[in-house]
Amino acid sequence: MNRLLALIVIGLAGYGGYTLLKPTLIEHGLLSGESVKPTSTSLPQPPPPPRPETRKITCPTCTGEGRLSYVDRRQKNHTYACPICGFHGSTTITIPAGGHVCPDCRGMGKTEVRKTRPDVIGQIVTASRCQRCNAAGWILPRDGGGSRQPTPNVTPPQPAR
Repeated sequence: MNRLLALIVIGLAGYGGYTLLKPTLIEHGLLSGESVKPTSTSLPQPPPPPRPETRKITCPTCTGEGRLSYVDRRQKNHTYACPICGFHGSTTITIPAGGHVCPDCRGMGKTEVRKTRPDVIGQIVTASRCQRCNAAGWILPRDGGGSRQPTPNVTPPQPAR
């Protein structure tokens, strides 16, 4: 009889301890069950850091074709590789969190220089390295050149005419 009474007391004590610890066990994921509101001792989790953005940029000079053309004085059409994208038509850049596309090169890393030659009707397009973004294609607002406005006297890539 004493053993039976001892087992009943141990069982009741175990059940009482279980009911007291059940919310803590559920909160820590050691026990599944109904949801319990977190206690005031749990700290809020900080938001995850922003991820870099990968963006495909179509070349604004050749509009994605990868080549340009010009007409010489004899009315002959000539095709050449786009100096901005180098026959690719586009490029993929990874912009870090908080950054944005460079307004001078529009993400291509090169700015165009239009040259006039006496034997060509119109202009020939060449490229120079973008000074604002150091040919990366993106800038951060905290950098010295972080303004979203284009730099004066710099010609961003334009669609071919």
